[in-house]
Order: sequence, then C-alpha cells, then structure tokens
Amino acid sequence: MERNQLKEVPSFLPPNLEQLRLSRNQISKIPPGVFNKLENLVLLDLHHNKLSDGVFNKNTFKGLKNLMQLNLAHNILRKMPPGVPSAIHQLFLDRNNIEDIPSDYFKEFPNLAFIRLNYNQISDKGLPKNSFNLTNLLVLHLAHNKLTNVPFISPKLEHLYLNNNSIESESQGFFGEENLGKVVYHPDFSQLSSLGPPALGKALPLEKIRIFNEESLGRCFRDRCQTHGLGW
Repeated sequence: MERNQLKEVPSFLPPNLEQLRLSRNQISKIPPGVFNKLENLVLLDLHHNKLSDGVFNKNTFKGLKNLMQLNLAHNILRKMPPGVPSAIHQLFLDRNNIEDIPSDYFKEFPNLAFIRLNYNQISDKGLPKNSFNLTNLLVLHLAHNKLTNVPFISPKLEHLYLNNNSIESESQGFFGEENLGKVVYHPDFSQLSSLGPPALGKALPLEKIRIFNEESLGRCFRDRCQTHGLGW
C-alpha cells in the first residue's frame, strides 16, 4: 500500500499481518484501535506521510506487542511519539522537527539497538544527560541537528553519527579506552575546540575513528599535548 493517496491507516487489516508498509502516502490520521488485533506485526512503516504530534497518544500503538521496527521518518513531528511498544528494536524518526527528548524516554525499550534521529532540531538543552546510555544500543544517528557536545553513550555502541552539528567539545570520558575501542565516530569537527583529558589516557586506535575534519581534530590534540607538556 505504498505510494498511494491514503489519508489514514486503513481499518480491517488481517490479524496475521507481519509487515505493514504505508510509506509515501498522505496519511495524517491513525484511527483509534486500528492496531489492536495486530499482535503479529513486526514492522510498521509510515515514513513520508503527514503525521503530526496530535495523531499520537499512549494507546495509538496498543496491540503491537511484537513490533520490532517502527519508521516515522519524513513526517511533521515536533515531539517524540508516546506509547511506542516496548519490544521495539529499531526506531526511525529522522527528518522531522523534533526538538527535545523526554527524560528516560528510551528506558522503556530494553531491546532498542538502532535509533535514527538525524535531520531534526535537537539541541543540548533538549537532550537529557543519559538519554542514549542504553545497554543494547549499537547504532545512533544524530547527524544534522543542533548539538554542540558529544552526548553520553554506552560503551557497547558501535556506530555514532554526529556530522553536520556544531560540536565544540566532547563529553567527559567519551574518548576513553572503552569508547575508542568500539565506536566508529563520524563527527564534523569544524567547530571542535576542546578534548577532555581522557583522550590522552591511552594510545588511540585510529583505525576505529573516521574523521570528517582531520585538521581541526589535529589542532585540538596539538593544543592538548602542549598544555600537558607533551610533544606533537
């Protein structure tokens, strides 16, 4: 049912449905209870529609007990949607207008491994300190937002995308041994002005880090080395 002119999620869907793909429609309404009997649904794709904050409440996704992937990218959301099923593994919310994330929002999702929030309006002010310090999180997309600091993350994270923000400094300990060994870091360092002392604690496994602006990063390390009386 992709690429049609649907204006709401259709009712009377088969209860054994496992994937529901409704992307690239004109959907601006989700009828109450439309998902109540879809216990087998594991994928719900609603990207490229006209869904706004008022469409969602704590009961919108009621019934989707086994939902693993939810795609709400390319809509007109300003807030994180309430009532997302706790079984979720992958959450796509890129290309909306989301400004902040409620405290402990992601703590309800113990299996969450993949978050895509790039191309939003998220700033440091709208990001509680431990939002992404999640046990099972492996991939985090935060590119094209309004961040100036690297957020706190779990040492288990494998991919962090931060390009096209205005990163000025790293969170204390981000460049420590645990993260440097496991994170492929994709920042835009054009605004980076400081690195915390943990950055010099261990030799850097540079093959694990991809840099978009090597000159700026090099300048930061040079300044830090000089501050501590180290050679460069």
